Amino acid sequence: MYNFSFICRTSKIDKKGFAPIEISIVINGQRTHISLPMKSEPIKFNKMMASKKNNEVLEYTSSVRTKLNKCLAEMTANDIAITASSLKEYFKNGGVKTYFLFDVTEEFLEYHTKKTANCASEVMKKYHLAMDKFKKFIGNVELRTITPQHIEEFKIELKQTYKFEGSTIYHLLARVKTMLTYAFNKAYIKVNPMMFVDNPKVTKEVEFLTNEEVARIEKKEFDNERLNKVRDLFLFQCYTALSFADMQLITFRDIKNEDGMYYIKKQRQKTKIDFFTVLTPKAMEILKKYNFNLNFISNQSCNAYLKEIADLCHINKQLHTHIARHTAATRLLNEGFRIEIVAKILGHTNTKQTAHYAKLIDKTVLNEFKKIV
Repeated sequence: MYNFSFICRTSKIDKKGFAPIEISIVINGQRTHISLPMKSEPIKFNKMMASKKNNEVLEYTSSVRTKLNKCLAEMTANDIAITASSLKEYFKNGGVKTYFLFDVTEEFLEYHTKKTANCASEVMKKYHLAMDKFKKFIGNVELRTITPQHIEEFKIELKQTYKFEGSTIYHLLARVKTMLTYAFNKAYIKVNPMMFVDNPKVTKEVEFLTNEEVARIEKKEFDNERLNKVRDLFLFQCYTALSFADMQLITFRDIKNEDGMYYIKKQRQKTKIDFFTVLTPKAMEILKKYNFNLNFISNQSCNAYLKEIADLCHINKQLHTHIARHTAATRLLNEGFRIEIVAKILGHTNTKQTAHYAKLIDKTVLNEFKKIV
């Protein structure tokens, strides 16, 4: 449903007593205004609009109404989504405005950068990666020509050409969907092709170290000093549940002391969500060892050394820095910490994010059964 009405904007009246004529457009509850080039005296305008005789105002508004109806017909014929804002833009541009993928992705990334200003740059890097892959595959096509079939073929491209697996493909497609949803909400496209594409979320099995495996790493001394440093960083994460990025940002000023217990309370770099973690004596020992500066190696290099550490400690798992965070969260849950407390330590906004860490060891399961047997 749509409605057009004309008004004389008295709030913008000039020194000669003339005010601009505007048309108010309402489509499905959405309202917008278009300023027209014609001006009139407000009282005279109202009289002319109410008159049954033909006059210059009625002729002018009738021509504008005819033009708007023509725009509606053209938009329908060209399969362009009709909203108050899209009709206004179509009317002002004098016809079809074509939206191309490269322009829209650039606009979307600029918008999303502002929207996620409180998030780490890593978030936007992932969006840029997804847009780059999609643009390279499909080219600078007209946005409304993208079909579900294009998306399905893009999925195959990600798997066969880039050798990406399930969860990576899911996240890349999810970011493309966000861009297309943005375009749909801006009325650049009438239908979001991602609505017809199956993109089930792949749940990864959470891998973590057992207490015995952590103890093996703790006891191991390496001939290579670099390996000893990487071991300490990994263990610090196991003790604190901090991500690698958050660990690197720790300074002496971040350490708080209350009743002899040391802790850190600050925001996660990735999400800007508050976390709270207690520094155990083992964690404090590592901090003091490196003079409260754990920023001396990149995440990528650290992961490379961790593979070597896994081999030397006879741990048959793909060791990387995030496993330390998994290990810490799982250990806390197994020790009986409530899930909402663990969520606070991890910097999660809700316990749903924390639930996938809840890998219970046999002892915990047996203890739970003892309560009901």
